[in-house]
Order: sequence, then C-alpha cells, then structure tokens
Amino acid sequence: MTHLVNRVPEGVRAGGQFAVRTRPEPAVVLTAAGAAGTDSVQAHALNAEALTSAQTNVIARSPVTSVRTESGRAEDVRAAVWNARFTEVLRYMEETGSMPTHNPSKPESKRLAAWLNDQRRPTANLSEDRARLLDEKVPGWRDPREAAWQQRLEAVADYHRSHGRLPAAGKESNEVSSYGRWLVYQRKNEHRLPEHRIRALDALDRDWRDPNPVSWARNVERAADVVQRLGHFPTSGAADPEEHRVAEWLSSQRTHRSRMTTEQIRELDTKLPGWNRGREQVWQERLEWTAGFVSRNRRFPSQHSANVVEASHAAWVRAQRRTATVLSDERAAQLDEVLPGWRGPSTPSARA
Repeated sequence: MTHLVNRVPEGVRAGGQFAVRTRPEPAVVLTAAGAAGTDSVQAHALNAEALTSAQTNVIARSPVTSVRTESGRAEDVRAAVWNARFTEVLRYMEETGSMPTHNPSKPESKRLAAWLNDQRRPTANLSEDRARLLDEKVPGWRDPREAAWQQRLEAVADYHRSHGRLPAAGKESNEVSSYGRWLVYQRKNEHRLPEHRIRALDALDRDWRDPNPVSWARNVERAADVVQRLGHFPTSGAADPEEHRVAEWLSSQRTHRSRMTTEQIRELDTKLPGWNRGREQVWQERLEWTAGFVSRNRRFPSQHSANVVEASHAAWVRAQRRTATVLSDERAAQLDEVLPGWRGPSTPSARA
C-alpha cells in the first residue's frame, strides 16, 4: 500500500511538477493522541525488532506507551526500544571489548554512546531495575569520565590492531606518544583502577603493565634463556639489566597470577618450573640486596638513580614505608634490625 504525496488538480494534465510521487508505507504509523479520548498514542507495528534506528529515535522521544502487533497483543513500545538499544550496547561491547564512545569515525559507536548519555540525564527517569542492569552489564556507565577513558582505550586498541604492539611514549608521533603516556599512567595507578578497567586492559594486551612491551610469549622465552644461562631464577637485585628485567617480569606474573589464563600458567609451568616462588622469598631477596647496598654506600638507594636496579629497590623501600602500619610484626622487626632508619628518609648510621 502507498500514500499519495501529490495530487494532480482537476483539469490539469499529469506530469512535471504534478507528477505523482509515492513512498512506501512506514513500518510504524503513529496516530494522534486524544483523538480516541486516550492519554497514549497507539502505534501499529509488524514487529518491535523490525524498527529502524530512525523509528526508534522517534518513538523514544514521543509519548508512545504501547504498540499493537499483528497478533493483537499490546506491548510497551518504550520498553521494546530501550531493550533493543541495550542489547545493541552489549553486542558492541562483546565485539570490541569496550564501551561505545563519541567517535565521529564510527557512527554505531557514536549513536550508542549518545543513548548511554541519555540514560545518565536526570530527565531519563531511569527505573531501579534498568539502572541495576546497566550497573551489572555496563560498568562505569554512570560516570561521564568513563566514556573518555573508554575512548582512549579504543584508540590504543586500534593502534594495537594495526601495529601488533602497544604504543610507547616519546618514540613516535605526538598522537601515538599520547597513547603511550596514557598507558604509563594506567601502570602507575593500577592500584586505583576499578576492576572492569583492569579487565579491559588485560583483554587488550596481557603485557600492558610492562613499560617495554613485547609479546607475552617472547617474555617467556627470554626468561627461560636467562634461567638456563644462570642456572637459577634471577633476582631483582642483579647488576645485569637483562637479569633484573626478567626478575621484575616474573614478579609481575606472580602478582597477577589470578588473572592469567590456564594456557599461560601451563606454559610457565612447562618452560619455567618453579617460577611461582612465594612472595616471602622475593621480599627477603629485596631486603638482603637493600641491606648490602646500605652497608656499602652508607645511604639508602635513590629513586632518582640512573641505575634501574637501585631505583627499583628504592621503590621497594618506599613501599615498606607506605605500608608500615599494616606490615606484620615479624617484617617490621626485621626491617628495624637490618635497615635502621627505614621508616624515614634520613640516612642510616653505618653498621659494623
């Protein structure tokens, strides 16, 4: 069925400006409210799922409250549209690994991001059930800053897909360097990141915590080579930079073991048996190296040192100071005995 848009006046030949133009009947026809003495606008639709994007936008901003399908069953149009858009957001997140953002080069992402922004508005009158559903399935949707974070993550992911690696700060164009600086900030503030952001970064690249990122598999091979050469696991206090880097990487794998895949754990167990040393052993190695440094140099290691090993242990000492109130009595007593003055920045007295 079609609707006439132009009618030829009586007595005038058809053609030219009076040519008949037709258009297909829309899938949804909204009738005027109040004509039947009701507060709602009735919409007749073949199927709520068949609504086009333009039609859902119209319905979302109209006073429509119900739709009647071919079967005669009344449905809530607003609910159908909201559910359809929510499903699109979930599908987008599943395919891309991130929330939709206002990216002008990606129309679908921009459209869904605008919908999420509408849900944040006080005028949205979002029900508790819908808010709870968004909280569960779209973590961070309430915070407008989350959209900016997700947009940056999406840009980094695009770079990763194109180049097969993460961007580095200060080594490429200004734009790419900004991505690298963003990653540096995420590494330094990982302890403050919400769980859903850590999961998103892990999904992007398991090595995002590494300031000199190479593939995870290459890191395993490098660690195996170092262990074979040394005949034992490297320590963070090693003077050899390569040994130190491998020790730091292995420490990171132990710390984040719960987030590793079964395949990754199996590969480490196969190529580096015993890699998952206890944290107590690592802590004792740090203490031993720092005590030796203080004994030789009559000062604590400096965070500003060009020597990465010294700077690393300076960071360890700072961590002990920050967590002094929650350290076990045994560790605190050991630090007091082996590293007098560790609680403050003052230089310790020399020990015999």
